[in-house]
Amino acid sequence: MTPFSYFNVPDHPPELYDPGLTPKTGDARNTTFTFSIWYKDIDGDFYYSNPAMVINHNDGYYNNYIELYAYWDEEEDIKTGLNFSGSLSLYTGTHEYYFKVYHRTYTNCSYEWTETRFPETGFLTMTAGGNYNPPVLYNASVT
Repeated sequence: MTPFSYFNVPDHPPELYDPGLTPKTGDARNTTFTFSIWYKDIDGDFYYSNPAMVINHNDGYYNNYIELYAYWDEEEDIKTGLNFSGSLSLYTGTHEYYFKVYHRTYTNCSYEWTETRFPETGFLTMTAGGNYNPPVLYNASVT
């Protein structure tokens, strides 16, 4: 008979679903956009990583990253679903974005981190209107 071990219990990855954006469009100079995503883990696991929203800039750099937050008091909420959200302002233009969360599993006597992403491939898109592009400083020096 094999002794019971917590680490031998099957583990399921979390789910990210039903993304939201409020407002859907707006003037970049005067609008704060709130991004949200539902998070659910049927095992009730929640390991060190809140879901996050990542913006893909047209130049390919992923440098807008916001961690999303939710408030709950019972483990059961994680099993049935929690809504995580975060807000930020954006520059004028069309922005591609996605949501992600890291999940830790214990396999073969070691921990492994895996990423769950929504959408699984590609991006969601949104547009911030107006004419808000802050000045960029080129070839500057301080003496």
